[in-house]
Amino acid sequence: MRQFYLNPIHFEEKYGKTSPPVMLVRYFIEQISRYNLEVIATLGVDESSRSKSDFSILRSKQMQTHNALMSVLHLDIVEIDTFIKTKEPEREIIDSGECPDSMVSFLKKDTIYKHALIVTYLCSLKIIALYYDVINQELDNKTACLNFYKFIREEVDCVPGIVQSFALHLFGGYGHLKKIIFPKSSININKKLRYILGGSIDLLLPTFANKVVQQFYPVELSRSLITVFTSTDERISLLHSLSTEKLRLDSGEKINYMPSLVQTEILSGVKWSNCDIEEFNNFTSSDINQRLQKATSGPKKTDSLLGLVSELETLIKVKLK
Repeated sequence: MRQFYLNPIHFEEKYGKTSPPVMLVRYFIEQISRYNLEVIATLGVDESSRSKSDFSILRSKQMQTHNALMSVLHLDIVEIDTFIKTKEPEREIIDSGECPDSMVSFLKKDTIYKHALIVTYLCSLKIIALYYDVINQELDNKTACLNFYKFIREEVDCVPGIVQSFALHLFGGYGHLKKIIFPKSSININKKLRYILGGSIDLLLPTFANKVVQQFYPVELSRSLITVFTSTDERISLLHSLSTEKLRLDSGEKINYMPSLVQTEILSGVKWSNCDIEEFNNFTSSDINQRLQKATSGPKKTDSLLGLVSELETLIKVKLK
């Protein structure tokens, strides 16, 4: 969306007027106009405006990104062609920083999703480590999946539904989603860790969108609004579409951090048997009531997991050589 705004003619020439990227921009603008939707770009702007070297907000890039998104998303559908023809090209602000050899310092930053990101990044590292154990024939897929479920329940003490769904599909042989957190082998290890962190942010954003809405509106209004998370990443959209929230506890506070009960569909390409699925369900459902009963208000603090993050990063550096 930012590239489209900065130089729409080049964007069309690069992808083609009827290409999916161009048509997606048009479709998105049309839906906003047709249904009178209100757009909050906070999460997208935050993610794309952080420094590679220290995870701080690059203010100039943040302003450019916010202006680009708001300008495009407030266009009327009949204005798009005129906008493309008349928009003066702008140079994109590029972050030339270098990625550090650990993301721990990034995870200590006071971001809106700090504690959720610690959990998601930790889970991503564990999934990748287990995946390579399977590749090296040290574990079979079912044992790897059960080991991950045990890890999030006992060591992380948190059960993020979308990450659990990702693991279920990955170890079940559905490789299409793999690219979300698995980096290219050609980049250096520092960039690989940064890619995994970026993928972890992508994993948590869909389920974090409600909390952003709750920040912007009074309690009574925010609870009545329907929040729709949108992404141009087809894999994230697909994974998110598989989860349906069945139950959410509500603390009554402005931002509700109480847990929810999520039902996850399984895509047809997954190779688990019915017995496997039943075993996974029994394993994960055994402590649901306990977690719902011990829920407290406020975000779950996860700083204590940073030591485990460092350990897994060290392991991943070996496995991704």
